[in-house]
Amino acid sequence: MKAIDSLLMTPQEAVVEAAKTNQLKWLQDLLGQHAFKVLNVALVDAARDGSVEAVKVLTLKVIGDQTGTLQSTKFEVLKSAAIAAAGNGHLPVVELLFSELNAYERHDKSEDEEDSDYDDTAGEYSSSCHDGAQEIFDAAAANGHLRVAHFVANCAPVTFSHESHALHLAVVGGYVDIVRFLLETAKYTWAHTETLELAVDEGHHRIAELIYAGWPNNRGECLLSYLAQQGNTKLVAYLYKFARAEPEVIEDAFIKAARHGRTDVVAFMLDNGPISSEAFNLGFEDAAAAGSIIAAFRSAAESIGGNTDYHTQRKNIKILEILSKGQCIPREDINNVVARATRAYQPSILKSFGNDYRLSPETFAKAFSKSIEEGCVEVVEAFLQGKLMSVNLATCGLMKAAACGHAAIVFSLLKKPMIAATAKQESLVTAASHNRNCIVQDMCKQFEWPIKVLKGALRATHSRRLTKFLRTNFDLSEVENSFTT
Repeated sequence: MKAIDSLLMTPQEAVVEAAKTNQLKWLQDLLGQHAFKVLNVALVDAARDGSVEAVKVLTLKVIGDQTGTLQSTKFEVLKSAAIAAAGNGHLPVVELLFSELNAYERHDKSEDEEDSDYDDTAGEYSSSCHDGAQEIFDAAAANGHLRVAHFVANCAPVTFSHESHALHLAVVGGYVDIVRFLLETAKYTWAHTETLELAVDEGHHRIAELIYAGWPNNRGECLLSYLAQQGNTKLVAYLYKFARAEPEVIEDAFIKAARHGRTDVVAFMLDNGPISSEAFNLGFEDAAAAGSIIAAFRSAAESIGGNTDYHTQRKNIKILEILSKGQCIPREDINNVVARATRAYQPSILKSFGNDYRLSPETFAKAFSKSIEEGCVEVVEAFLQGKLMSVNLATCGLMKAAACGHAAIVFSLLKKPMIAATAKQESLVTAASHNRNCIVQDMCKQFEWPIKVLKGALRATHSRRLTKFLRTNFDLSEVENSFTT
């Protein structure tokens, strides 16, 4: 039966079987028959399967029997076998092959020293051994084999964390134990920020927590503060949700974000708090000294004018609102933003800056007038809170709103004590003269008007419908207008 089975095997399988069962004559016949072309593949297959005995025999064949083969080629075969074993967690095989690889390094170093006057490739094999250890290490980490990773880390002659993909691969695989080992081993230095972002993207929250918890031990600085300083809003938001940072840590991160002009992070942190007034002031004082806040303000202002995407607009406006709270923003910049928003009529900006104390009287008046004309009561209300609002400006606004038929603004202004009663009465006549039927009717229903004002409204209107309303509801029969018969 075994003879029949052997006939059904591929050459590689037959070589592995012969080596595993120590049938050296059969093995020699197979290698002679196939001219050693299957030996290298057979060794890798045996290593992948964890067959220690087969690997022992085939390794000796690779090292000793392939006369005329370049040493570097033999090294690559042994390395490939070790990588295959590491990827499948076969520690005994890795130990066996690793010792052979290290023996190669020692042998090649001595040869390099003897031949260095004649061979310009001195040190090549030492570099190869370093690369081999790194690839074996990566294979173990990528497949979650902690014991193999431990072994290679302890035996490798040098560290290779900067070139290694081990941490990246372990995170992708979700191997918590491997990640913990890599982070806690002092001789390795990893790119924590990129690794944390990868863990977040992959949804491995336990691994992300390990990276966050281990950060102070590696950098002497809180990761949240570092990310805020770098402007990484995505990871700042993640840590807000999962890391449960202390208030003082959050405030330190906020100050650093403001100092470096990271406006997206500043906006997020102000929205999600808690940020004390002391931290807010300190953050903007530092940022003002560095000039970063002014630059960020100008950048956001320019972005608003050229971007039509709603969400981007809202984000930039939010940034402007936040940054304008700092005392460092020059008056000229505030006025430029409002003047531009007036010309293009951007109500969100006008609403945000309507009561800013840095506006010039001229800019304020133009923006207020434009808001009246456009009929946006929320923006008008913002301007009414401004220190530059005057009786004359409010009165002119009432007349303009009445003429334009903006009822909400009219009734808002009618309730303002600063506007004289005579001006309010004049607004009724103004609305009537522009045939604003609904506004006049609502004004008459909500307020008491002197009879002479009602007569003035009747004389001013050219609306048959409004004429009928005034004559029906008030004793104005003797008053003549264009509809008097």
